[in-house]
Amino acid sequence: MKKITIFLTLIFSLTLIGCQSESIKEETITNSTNLDRRIGEIKSLGNVLSENNATNILNQEDGTTILLKSDLVDLDNDKYSQKNVEVSGNIVTSTSGTKIMDVKNIDILENSIDITQELPNWVDYNGNIEELNFTYRDDYKIDENGLNEIIIKKTDQDLIDENEDYEPSVINISREILKKDQNLIDFLNLDNLSSSELLENGFSKSKIGKSGYDSLLTESGDKTIYYFQVDNYVYMIAFERGIGPQITQEKNMFFDILGSIQVDGDTAILNEDTDESGDEEKDNDDAKEINDDILDKNNQIKQDTKETKIFNEVDFNEDDLTGYETFESETFDFTVSYPASYYFGSVDASENASRTYEFGTEPLEESSGEIKVDLYNGSVPDGNQIADNVYIDEKAENFALVVKGSNGLYRVSGPSNFKQVITNMAFSIED
Repeated sequence: MKKITIFLTLIFSLTLIGCQSESIKEETITNSTNLDRRIGEIKSLGNVLSENNATNILNQEDGTTILLKSDLVDLDNDKYSQKNVEVSGNIVTSTSGTKIMDVKNIDILENSIDITQELPNWVDYNGNIEELNFTYRDDYKIDENGLNEIIIKKTDQDLIDENEDYEPSVINISREILKKDQNLIDFLNLDNLSSSELLENGFSKSKIGKSGYDSLLTESGDKTIYYFQVDNYVYMIAFERGIGPQITQEKNMFFDILGSIQVDGDTAILNEDTDESGDEEKDNDDAKEINDDILDKNNQIKQDTKETKIFNEVDFNEDDLTGYETFESETFDFTVSYPASYYFGSVDASENASRTYEFGTEPLEESSGEIKVDLYNGSVPDGNQIADNVYIDEKAENFALVVKGSNGLYRVSGPSNFKQVITNMAFSIED
C-alpha cells in the first residue's frame, strides 16, 4: 500500500512540475513578443469592404473604434459575441491615419462592456442622383446640392459641448460632366498613367466599390479624394478630416461608403498602355547609369573619408521631405517619413529582419510594396559609409541603404528607380 501511495505521489509531483514548466514557458513566449493590446467588444463589418481587408471592428470602452483583421483567429466566433475581450496583435496606421490591428490572440474578460450608445442602422442612399448607390449609417445627415453633389456628416452635440475645437469630418460625393472627347486622364491634367507620371503629380491607383472601379487617389493635408469615371462623368469621393475624438469613426464610415458605392453605367478602365513601355526602357537605362554612378561614388568615398550626404548625385535636405508623412511604430519606437500618397503595411519577421514594413504606390492587398524598411538583423556594411550612420549595402540585389540607429539597424531597399525616395526615407529615420 505504501508503494502505491509513493508511486501516485511521484506521478502527481511530476505532472505538477510539468504543468508549471509549460506555464513558465508560455509566459516567457508571451512576454517576449511586443504585441499591442486593446479592450472592447468585437463587431462584424458583414460584407462591407474596409481598408486593408479589415473584417471586424472593436468598440472600445472609451467610445472609440479600431479596425480588426486576422488570419489566425476567427473574429466572428460566437464565443466572443457581446463579450468584453482583450485583443492582442500588431497595430499599423494606414496612409489615411486609420489604425488597423492584425489580431494574434483574443482573451475573454469577466466584466461586460457597458455600451450606452445605440448601434446605428445601415441604409441605402435614395436621393437625387438616380444612377448612384451606396450604404451609409442613418445617424449621419445627407445634404444634396442639385444633381451633382452630396454632403454627408454627423454633428454630435455632446462633442460640441465637451470640445471647443470640435469639427465634424465631411464626406463629399460629387460628379462633373466631361467635355467632348475628354477622359479622366485629361480631366486631371495628366499626360499618361505611368508610375512616374502618377508619382510626380501625387496620385496612386486604387480599386473601390462593389465593382472594383479603377480609381486614382490623391491626398493633400487633411483631404483625401478618389476619382473614377463612369460614362461621361467623373465621380469624386472626398474625405475632409475634422477635429475631435470621433475621427476614427468618421474614417470608417468613409471607407464603408467607398466599399459599397455603385454607379449604373459603363466604367472606364484605366489602362497603362500610354508611354509605359517607354518609361520601362528609360528606367532600365537609368538603372545602368545609377549602378555606374554608385561604383564611382564608392571609389571616391574610399579615397576621401570626408562624410557627405551626397549619394549618386542626390542631395538630401529637409526640403526633400515636402509632401511626406511620418509613420511611427509604437512597438519598436522609431519613425520614418514616406510619400503621403503611398500605401503601407507590415510583414512578419524573416531571417534577416525582426519586422519588415512595406511602402508602395499600389494598395498592398493587390501587390507588394516597392520599398521595404527592415528592422535589420544583419551587420553594418564594411567601408561603404556615405554619411553619418548611413551605409550602402553593395551586396543587395537592388538599391539599399543601412541606417545605424540608437536602437539597432534599419535597412531601406527597393528598385533603383526609387533611389530618391529610398534616400529620403533612410535619412528621415529616427529612434
